[in-house]
Amino acid sequence: TQHQAKSSWIHTYKQITKSNKRIPKSTHKQITNIMKSLIIDDEPDALEALHLTLMETCPEVAVAGKYTDPEKGLAAIRSLKPDLVFLDIEMPVMNGFQLLEELGDLSFALIFSTAYDRFAVKAFRYSAVDYLLKPVNPDELRKAVDKVADKQRVEKTQLDLLRQQLYAP
Repeated sequence: TQHQAKSSWIHTYKQITKSNKRIPKSTHKQITNIMKSLIIDDEPDALEALHLTLMETCPEVAVAGKYTDPEKGLAAIRSLKPDLVFLDIEMPVMNGFQLLEELGDLSFALIFSTAYDRFAVKAFRYSAVDYLLKPVNPDELRKAVDKVADKQRVEKTQLDLLRQQLYAP
């Protein structure tokens, strides 16, 4: 139920804040590119738990904004132009899919973070890099962020090759 899911997020949040452990920097992959990200989730506890988990496990992800209001999140996407967006699906006023429809073309990597597995197929139709169930597992989060970084590296390599071909004598 939704109540059980919410209490699970709160439990995860409290565990993370209690442990206050940092992963040794030597265990992180070398950071080559900081990803500007936004988190949009109507549940403040889930939003904070995801933010803390990102700080602990994904130092290359800089959270530029956190929004519990999807309309404010939409405005932030337009103004901040993030590299990565973590998006909940079920939200009041505007769900995650409606938010994406408002944007049209996506110029950022997208990771859904939701309590519902029934939206997975639809999420991938929006070119989501990953679909994480709440409470977010730190290992799954790390893998999802690695996928985004890998995709960015491939795109950069392709752009560099195209530039070389365009400007070759």
